[in-house]
Amino acid sequence: MNSKNTLSKQRNYYNETVASNFDKTRMNSNHLYKIETIEGFFEKYCKKKSNCRVLELGGGTGLHAKHFMDKENACVEDFILSDLSQDMLKIAKKRMHKHKDKVKFMSGAAETFRLDEQVDCIYMSGTMHHFTAPKQAIKNCRTWLSEQGIIIICEPIITNPYAWPRVIFKSEEWGQFVVTPRNIQNWLVANGYEIMEKRCLHYRSNNKCFRFLLKLEKYPIMNWSAVMFAVVARKVI
Repeated sequence: MNSKNTLSKQRNYYNETVASNFDKTRMNSNHLYKIETIEGFFEKYCKKKSNCRVLELGGGTGLHAKHFMDKENACVEDFILSDLSQDMLKIAKKRMHKHKDKVKFMSGAAETFRLDEQVDCIYMSGTMHHFTAPKQAIKNCRTWLSEQGIIIICEPIITNPYAWPRVIFKSEEWGQFVVTPRNIQNWLVANGYEIMEKRCLHYRSNNKCFRFLLKLEKYPIMNWSAVMFAVVARKVI
């Protein structure tokens, strides 16, 4: 199947199957932990501490974007939210109505996406494994980043006990075999980025019985069981 047909299949899958139930699977403490981690990367590595322009690739229904734009005194000033699914973007537009003057919505795939302006930060969360050409997407991002701009990539860890069965039996998730921490770091370096930080995120739960899982982040030997990994890199001039 060529990339055009693959993108069409993905678009239909998210429009017809995922969009209507997307939020229900992400309204939890663990998902918020991931968003807060990305927010911490903004504050730590973005050279501009105010009026920061951000592009999210695969922004879905705008859960991340709303969190960043709702926060008072946030460094994020303008936001570009892109997604392949028009149905996901419809939900995002409703969610972001309060910030409509500061948020631009764009439809398209990261591999073929066109942006005629530069931003200070680009991030993608749990979406790169759906790309037909992830290495090309990373290359494209460099042209969209301003001087010393940063890129943040968060992806599921395929060896996580919960993720493994789902990846095996859902073809939409097979990209996780390609989008690994090592490959992402190699692609970034090959395309003119400097790795600033890499981190594994374990499961965060409000349930007292599972709170110990977050403490596993102290032990690199347990990285295989983490929920997601994150890589932060800066554009090198």
